[in-house]
Amino acid sequence: MTNDELLEVVSAAFDGEATLPDVIESETGMFLTSATELRDLAELERALPTPDLSGEIARSLPPRSSPSTTVEQPKWARPGWRVLAPAFAAAAIFGAVLAGFPATGRDTAHADLKSEVLAAQANVDRFDARLTITEYGWHPRVSRRSFEGWFSYRSPETLSLTLLDQTQYPPGNSWVTNDVSFGSDSGESWSDGRLGCPVDHRPACLTEQRVIQHTVDRAPFDERSRALDLVVPVGGLVSLSDHDSGGLLDGTVVTRAGDEVVVTGTTSRFSRVLDSLLQVGDWRSFSPDDQAELRLDATTLVLRGVRVMASESESRMSWAAATGYDDAPGSLLLDVRFDVVEQVPDGAHASRPLQITASAGFVETVVDQLMPAALSSEM
Repeated sequence: MTNDELLEVVSAAFDGEATLPDVIESETGMFLTSATELRDLAELERALPTPDLSGEIARSLPPRSSPSTTVEQPKWARPGWRVLAPAFAAAAIFGAVLAGFPATGRDTAHADLKSEVLAAQANVDRFDARLTITEYGWHPRVSRRSFEGWFSYRSPETLSLTLLDQTQYPPGNSWVTNDVSFGSDSGESWSDGRLGCPVDHRPACLTEQRVIQHTVDRAPFDERSRALDLVVPVGGLVSLSDHDSGGLLDGTVVTRAGDEVVVTGTTSRFSRVLDSLLQVGDWRSFSPDDQAELRLDATTLVLRGVRVMASESESRMSWAAATGYDDAPGSLLLDVRFDVVEQVPDGAHASRPLQITASAGFVETVVDQLMPAALSSEM
């Protein structure tokens, strides 16, 4: 039996669709044992087959064209794609083992959206949008701030976000604008913004000083790639553990309305999306149990908008007293809109700083194969 044949049999056996060969070499057996232990450590179980409702969902949606959202074959599926490092290969194998043992989904809407979100992450090749942000409650004397800018993405990791502060601040020199920008491309990431400070120390703590960062030698899809959640919010929605939510984070509610999918939960559940959006500059804070809402395009599942509202819980009131915020229960705190455009204007992308401030230490290495050592010889 060749390696490819063995892998097919093993994969089918893990899914309960076949049985393992009666005779297995000792090294191969050790690999299978380790894979099983990995599954058990992750506390995953094999799910029952889930009906594919994607066809019905697609037929129920109105025709929609998004000229700046292009779907193509993902880069990793095209001929000539290079494996970058043994660690990346190991991560791919680990992910394959996890994918073979998903937990049982109990909520059909959640399970359907999970599969659609994961597929959209690979299929969306580009995304351009005009970005507007309205923030409320940043300071008692500046109850509303407005920002306008642009967001651009090209597969697999190239993105740019720029925002210009349009707020009319009170007279005086104590107030400073909160213009921000960040981007990433080909193993690099950069950002430019002001330092944040507590609400009860503003405006005295505000400073004209900007923090400019430029990191090189990044590994593919490292932690700095969390901003990709501003395209399709996979990390902000999908849970690896899949416990009790069919694949989405616990406590989220999914509704489909016209050409949008709306997912609601708490800010703690959607912290990855919010942290990605507000990672640079001086922004207001949110209580972990404030209510958040993600609006997705029902066809492409790219992000259309984010809203945050003050919760009415007792813990929220305690948090507000400790941090200095005075928000009415249920009041709107943040309103973010992504309006799709054909292309971001020239000159509107985040500028890459000339000076390098840090190296992430990743060195690209070409490896010959993804095959585990224990399976490297034919049976």
